[in-house]
Amino acid sequence: MNRLLTLLCGFLFVLCGILAGLLFKKADGESADVNVSTNVSINTPGSESGDVRVEGDSGDASRVRVEIDRGSNTSAPGPGRSADEVLRDVGREDQDRRLRQKRENLDELIQRGVRVAADAQSWALRPAPFGGAEEGETIADAQFSDLGYPNINMGYANVHGGVFQTLEGDFQLSRSDGALIITGENRDWDNRIRVVVRGTAPADIDTQVLP
Repeated sequence: MNRLLTLLCGFLFVLCGILAGLLFKKADGESADVNVSTNVSINTPGSESGDVRVEGDSGDASRVRVEIDRGSNTSAPGPGRSADEVLRDVGREDQDRRLRQKRENLDELIQRGVRVAADAQSWALRPAPFGGAEEGETIADAQFSDLGYPNINMGYANVHGGVFQTLEGDFQLSRSDGALIITGENRDWDNRIRVVVRGTAPADIDTQVLP
């Protein structure tokens, strides 16, 4: 009988120990729950870009929550352009660039022509002893040699065969109805101008763009 009581007490002691262990394990498990958080950047074509935050407890997968925070960049890159579109854009840019250069050359051609006209007016007003027009000569009789332009190559401009050659273009002098006609041309950019000088006043200079 005593032996039976001893065995029963031992069994109850072991059972209490097991229950106590389970209770401590549960307590430890609850205190060990960790809140897991991570940020993942998503940026894929056709979808919004933003941050993904994942939170949850290490011991309970059912409590995991996925939350998307949209960032400031919510637009996705569009689809890639075709080769034809790229080539069209390149061709358009090249055409615009050449058009700007053609206009720049036209402006420079006009400015150079007006300077030649001003030099011709100065020659017509200057007395003959100082290198001006001789008696009976008018502004329509001006030549490049009268204006002091060189007849040899000066690096950036020269007169050859009656043609004043510059970086802007080639210029020639002629006369018509008592006026001096200055024509300028740049064949590379297909630009042509004409400056008509009818007298020695600034208002006597007329510039024209030729087709």
